[in-house]
Amino acid sequence: MAKQTITKLIDDIDGSAADETVKFALDTDLLEIDLSDKNAKKLRTLLAPYVEKGRRADSSLRRPTRRVTGPSPADLKALNAKIRDWAIARHITVHPRGRIKERIVKAYHDDMAGRKWALPPEMYDVKAEDVYAAANGSPGAKQAAKKVPGPKFQAA
Repeated sequence: MAKQTITKLIDDIDGSAADETVKFALDTDLLEIDLSDKNAKKLRTLLAPYVEKGRRADSSLRRPTRRVTGPSPADLKALNAKIRDWAIARHITVHPRGRIKERIVKAYHDDMAGRKWALPPEMYDVKAEDVYAAANGSPGAKQAAKKVPGPKFQAA
């Protein structure tokens, strides 16, 4: 199957058929406009005194971009290793490779800053029954408390 694409230029000033795309710059903006021969001639005539008196700029017209700096890949790798070690020590389920869940990263930073943190029970490597038993002082609570991360629960 054959396909043909036709591009038709329309004069941006008066809506007639355009003959060319004129590029020009002002301050830091590089602009282009589709114009008929008549309107392109008008634009060039209007700008002629300024172009004649102006000089070519050596630098780029673009605004200088600020380079965003952040942690290097090596620093991120080291931080991720610390977060994984922290999570494993607290029996939090974390995969050995790949992205670490945002909740775990936030909990790590909160813990490092001395703020309280909490994660839902399903994120831990211990059974919910053990958490419940340790929190409610049921029989075997002392053994369950050894498996539960975070603050030690006191058996009643």
